Amino acid sequence: MLLVSGVNHTWNSIQTLYGMIQASIALFPQSSGGAIKDDLRIAISDYIKVFAKELYYAGNETVGISVVNGELTVIDKRLIPGGKYLGWKW
Repeated sequence: MLLVSGVNHTWNSIQTLYGMIQASIALFPQSSGGAIKDDLRIAISDYIKVFAKELYYAGNETVGISVVNGELTVIDKRLIPGGKYLGWKW
């Protein structure tokens, strides 16, 4: 299981690298709305999602990820109560 981050708030168009990594987990240093704010970010996000089946966005929740028996495993997941990004709309 590999993990990748959408580079520079999912702004840098490096799909070739994402295709080489083929990560099953993606971290987006951007809110879920911000990660698809424009056509470029939509294209990048869609390409990452070809491989990644677990997606985590900044500001939506707090997720604890640890290595368990050699695998990346979600060990905790909580919404941010009253967080300023909860329900964010562009």
